[in-house]
Amino acid sequence: LGLLIAPYNDPVAGLTRKIGPCLAAGAGAILKPSGLAVQCALALGRVFSAEGLDDFVLVLPTARHDVIGRLIAEDRVGTVSFTGSTGAGLGLAVRAAEHAKGFVGELGGTNPFVVLADADIDKAVADLVSRKLRAAGQACSAQNIVHVERPLFDEVVARVAEAFSAVAYGPSDEAGVTMGPVRTANAVDDLARTSVRLGQEGGHRVTGGISQEAAGAAFLSAPTLYRVLEPGLLAQEEIFGPLLGIAPFDDGESLRTTLSRNRQPLALYVYGRDEERIEHLVSGLRYGSIGVNTTAIQGAHVPTGGFRHAGIGREGGRWGLSEFLTTINRRSERG
Repeated sequence: LGLLIAPYNDPVAGLTRKIGPCLAAGAGAILKPSGLAVQCALALGRVFSAEGLDDFVLVLPTARHDVIGRLIAEDRVGTVSFTGSTGAGLGLAVRAAEHAKGFVGELGGTNPFVVLADADIDKAVADLVSRKLRAAGQACSAQNIVHVERPLFDEVVARVAEAFSAVAYGPSDEAGVTMGPVRTANAVDDLARTSVRLGQEGGHRVTGGISQEAAGAAFLSAPTLYRVLEPGLLAQEEIFGPLLGIAPFDDGESLRTTLSRNRQPLALYVYGRDEERIEHLVSGLRYGSIGVNTTAIQGAHVPTGGFRHAGIGREGGRWGLSEFLTTINRRSERG
């Protein structure tokens, strides 16, 4: 059996990405959805039931940690697959290891976005804004920090600020809204606290702003942009919402050092025209996915995951299938 634990921000695809390889490997699937996505999981379970797959797929809508712990210890469970925060994932990885179980974890990412001086600025800014604000920034592959080479820095800041200011955000059922709320009031509180810390680090808020008092009840957060001199906490902690920092850089080697020190290297995006320079910048960097002049790095057919505190193992394609398989060396001789 595979114990498949999925997040709220991708309530259907987050499960099907796990179910597909699990079933393909010949294992049954126990689905444990986020408490914030139970109804989507139950609806998906009804689809599987209608196809006669009740013996292979079970939806378990529980938030009890003791139940999850007992399932990890269950002999029939061979692999635990988790997508979610780094803290929760590392805890589950330890529990799985205690019982000698396989563990696949797609965890948090800080996901730098680099704009070199020769980049197509129109494409870079359009992709940057689109990637960041999709699902109101609640995606593990959304970027925290943008590193812009000094000659383009002011222009990129101005263009992103203009794009952020034009976003119509509000309740998802209101006409004209292009970005809905974050998922919980706690998420708004976390974003507000991050804004305070950025200000304390010397960051300058260019546009947007997050008010706990005004937005908390509706879970609304304006797209917020900070101009920062150094990546600071934006390179250390995942920002799960529509908040972004842009920092200038002058020296490519110093930038490479900064990128190599990332503790949550899930995804890296680099925009520029000089292919040789880009190859030098990214060569040897341990990021699960690297997008060069694109943010389209994900899909069911490609490996997804990270290194260090960004994850263990891979989802997607044959790499995801292999996480639910093992190898037995069998040999026989004729008597």
